[in-house]
Amino acid sequence: MKRSPLPSLTRSANGERVPDGGKLSARLSTGEYAEKLARDFLKKQGLTTLATRFRVNRGEIDLVMADGKTTVFVEVRYRSSPAFGGAASSISRKKRQSLTRAASYWLALNPGSARFDVIAIDGEELEWIQNAFSATP
Repeated sequence: MKRSPLPSLTRSANGERVPDGGKLSARLSTGEYAEKLARDFLKKQGLTTLATRFRVNRGEIDLVMADGKTTVFVEVRYRSSPAFGGAASSISRKKRQSLTRAASYWLALNPGSARFDVIAIDGEELEWIQNAFSATP
């Protein structure tokens, strides 16, 4: 598990916590911004991007990355407040099943080793959880 502070966030006109006074968030939704933060962080850790928002009728994977020869399926979660639990705890069993179904489709087309990671963004802190869960329920 690796933690990293995020750039300072400010409030936009609609009250959302955003970076750089809202310049970037004017173009991106909160989810897209969180995924960009996650992707940039993982690239700095040496991973390469294979796909973003990989969708099949069975589910969606936020980021598909490569860590050497390992395919890494990344679920990105953002919570501005811990009031209803942290970002990492918000991944339900149903969501994990959806992710594993989509990953199975990817692996059918691109065989190899794989793992599931989570990038949890709580407020201004990013946490990288490697091998967050397995493909079995």
